[in-house]
Amino acid sequence: MPSAIPGRFTARADEPFVVFMIGMRINRPLAIRKWVPTARAMGPMLRELYRNPEKGFLGAETFVYWPGVALLQYWRSFEDLEKFARSPDDAHLPAWQRFNRTVGSDGSVGIFHETYLVERGNYEAVYGNMPVFGLAKATDYRARPRHRRTGDGQETPDARGERTSRALTGVAATFRLPCLSIGVFRGRGPTQVRTTSRVAFRAVVASDGESVMEVTL
Repeated sequence: MPSAIPGRFTARADEPFVVFMIGMRINRPLAIRKWVPTARAMGPMLRELYRNPEKGFLGAETFVYWPGVALLQYWRSFEDLEKFARSPDDAHLPAWQRFNRTVGSDGSVGIFHETYLVERGNYEAVYGNMPVFGLAKATDYRARPRHRRTGDGQETPDARGERTSRALTGVAATFRLPCLSIGVFRGRGPTQVRTTSRVAFRAVVASDGESVMEVTL
């Protein structure tokens, strides 16, 4: 099982890309000879695509639900996706023709697909305590900075990677190690645990949310 990355990160896609969702639904569970071949057809396609990245396939995630299965795929362009779907030399077209011969419109198995063209910058992807997944695995990923609100209510990047609250009263202490940060707050707020990759020690005595002492190593 892939290891989870502590904290938050986001996907980074510098070029437009295509999201392609394809799946099947078992309408008649007893029609095993119909839905099993349909479910197994995607495996050879994925193996072919992963072996030949020049076809434009970037990656995929599989989702199993009852009564079916779906694949969320990422492609370099719609032209690459369409070329693969229509080429007689690739695995998709023979599988599609076989489905039409054996299932057709008899209703035993449902199929679907949706295609989305995403322009550069017109997406959001947030992952928390996850392995590299989805779009981040298909393209690239980077740490997602946290934000704090200014006096006018706008959020700006917080260089310390944490939110602060001026409503907090009491005593706060944060102890940071390379891969662990434990913050304990006594006052109105609940006890909180935070993670960070920075090495630091911070002690805060707060009466109105303002820090009066801070030491960073």
